[in-house]
Amino acid sequence: MTNKSVKSRIEKIEDLYYQLESLVKAERMDYDILFKGIIKIVEQYINFDPILPDKISTLLTKTYLQVFHAIRYYAKGHNFEDIYKQYNVHITHLATNLDLAEITADLSFILWMMNKLDLAIKEGKKSIEILEKLGNTSTLTGRYSNVGYIYECSGDLDKAFQYYQLGMQYGMKIQNEEVLSLAYSGLGRISAMRGKLKQAIHFFLEAKKRIHDENSDNYFSICNNLGIAYGSIGQYQDALTYLEPFLTSEMESNDPDTFIAIAINSANCYRVLTEVDKAEELLQRALSCANTLNYYNDMASIMINIGNIKIKQKQYNSAYKWFTKANKASFKTNDKLHKLGILQGLGLTYKGLQDYSMSLNALSKAQPLAEELQLLDKLAENHAILSQVYELQGNIQAAYDHYKKSMEYEMKVKNEAYNQEIQALKQEYEKPNLNGKALINYTSTSLISQELQKMVKIPLIGCNSLMQNVIHQALMVANNDGLSVLIIGETGSGKEAIARLIHYASLRKENSFISVNSAAFTTSLIESAFFGSEKGAFTGAASQTLGYFEAANNGTLFLDEIGDMPLKMQSKFLRVIEEKIIHRVGSTKDIRVDFRLISATNKDLSTMALSNEFRFDLLNRINVMELYLPPLRERQDDIPLLVDYYLQAISANQGRSTPIITKEALDLLANYQYPGNIRELKNILQRSLILCHDSVLDVDAINIQQAPCAICDNYPDLPSLKLDECEEWIINRALSMSNGIQKKAAELLGITSYSLSRKLKKFRERKD
Repeated sequence: MTNKSVKSRIEKIEDLYYQLESLVKAERMDYDILFKGIIKIVEQYINFDPILPDKISTLLTKTYLQVFHAIRYYAKGHNFEDIYKQYNVHITHLATNLDLAEITADLSFILWMMNKLDLAIKEGKKSIEILEKLGNTSTLTGRYSNVGYIYECSGDLDKAFQYYQLGMQYGMKIQNEEVLSLAYSGLGRISAMRGKLKQAIHFFLEAKKRIHDENSDNYFSICNNLGIAYGSIGQYQDALTYLEPFLTSEMESNDPDTFIAIAINSANCYRVLTEVDKAEELLQRALSCANTLNYYNDMASIMINIGNIKIKQKQYNSAYKWFTKANKASFKTNDKLHKLGILQGLGLTYKGLQDYSMSLNALSKAQPLAEELQLLDKLAENHAILSQVYELQGNIQAAYDHYKKSMEYEMKVKNEAYNQEIQALKQEYEKPNLNGKALINYTSTSLISQELQKMVKIPLIGCNSLMQNVIHQALMVANNDGLSVLIIGETGSGKEAIARLIHYASLRKENSFISVNSAAFTTSLIESAFFGSEKGAFTGAASQTLGYFEAANNGTLFLDEIGDMPLKMQSKFLRVIEEKIIHRVGSTKDIRVDFRLISATNKDLSTMALSNEFRFDLLNRINVMELYLPPLRERQDDIPLLVDYYLQAISANQGRSTPIITKEALDLLANYQYPGNIRELKNILQRSLILCHDSVLDVDAINIQQAPCAICDNYPDLPSLKLDECEEWIINRALSMSNGIQKKAAELLGITSYSLSRKLKKFRERKD
């Protein structure tokens, strides 16, 4: 074939492609005619020579990009099957470039819309792989969250969570608010589905912060999810804060689907808050929308809700009418949950009307339905109503039998909720590394990968959002080799673990990690310890020794409690950081050193610098990046995980089986204040296991030693104990009397644990 004939074909394809581009831009439906023309010419070339020139390969790729764009954005699947079949034939002839990444992303969306989820995931992953090969960080910002959403639709929540986390880290890397919003929103939905509602609320709030268009669908969705989550944990007023702004007539007419969902959720909150008139008014508006749209499922749900409101108002005849209407609507949907709600509603209605035989009839029909659906709470509720009806009939034996069953199911519900909470905390997390090139499986409670955990050696356990942020920051810092890091945290909070994580996640991981306690040296020894010494430099120097600076060369030097370093040493230390040159004691020879400096302190170095107890210029050098490590009392949701981890580790070390810890014992540990942080928790468990040899660790076996409350030491005795006069003093006295256990202190004060937590937080913020 001559160059002239090849050029002629290329010109024809180019001409047809530009016409195709114009048609797609104008959203014309006849784009497939030009597509077929281009494919025909390409096929002619392939029949002659199966290796396409780069120019034709690029034009063919751009052609598929245009047609899949059209199918995705306006053509509603027009000719998709034929074009997709053709695409799979030509896939090896396409150019591996950004156009191909966009094609596979479009295909992923189209296949998802067609409910072909396996193929959608395959194309979505391919898009990510292409972009990673190209090293692209800006195209297709929803790359990870899109795949996560498809996994979510398929029911694979673990994989969905994994890809949303990839999206979150990718968003942090490119500092893109939209990417972060999509990822946090997905993480929130998965957490909510797993029953981890507090974590879900955290993720939804993070997503909401990053949406600037309050009229967008994403904003509506996140606020609705926040409302549902807050309502599910009993914070109904908070739920309404997010739901009420959307209960407008504009929303009702323009987006009835969203309005119905938000109205039902809001009405439930109003009903619980005993604002039944508001609840009914809202449900009537939602019912009007559902009637207009023939949404029978929503209609049945709304009618059941109104019927329950009428029962609460003791308007039993009206309730009967609503449940009858709901029954008619439910025939259209055959929803068993609706049927159960109707039968139980009728049981209560007939009970109110004193027609006990009809009440028992309805409740007896509800019973097998609740068993089939395996709804323990509904079974408990059904037995409780049956017990009440039999008691009103005078059948005391039957009433007692159903009461016992009601209690049994109620206990099962509570135990199941508790077990789910523990299992949710232990749920296996799968997280990506920062460069997105590999997926790392995380252990059940570890915040970092198994590979990193083996190197760090100090456990990093938890699920708390504050700790997750610290870990994310530490991993990002690890990739910036030149940054000096200052870790601030209380004694025992795990500062060295974070320092080791930064080291072993960095390029320096093959070299030394040197950990030094700055407070452990006398002034006379500290210089030789850091700089090293030559033989004979001072009395007793029998040989040449290396100091910490040289030992950490090409690695990491970790200075714990740097606030205790003598001022004289601080000036010399500053010079080393600036020049990266040292002289051993007894020598004038320059030795060049290269180390990353990580410092840690439990003191306020800024205040110390103002009072000349710490060099201000050194402070500026060591805290290029500052990480705050929260104390254990600020991450109480991690305590069950830490308890579980240390119980297993300590038991294995003692050569015994791990005891089962009771809920009461776990509550006791979860409510303690831990002035010694994680180190103190570990010590408490060690003491408790030494003294208790039973297979069950109950509340009496938990050995929390009486210690003076750190906050209360400086408070003199006061003659008055009126809370409004000396609130902080009384709270600290209560904490001291309850051995730092927050729940007991709250009981002494006559307030809730939540109120006490807020007050303690206020005191800490005031001191900060």
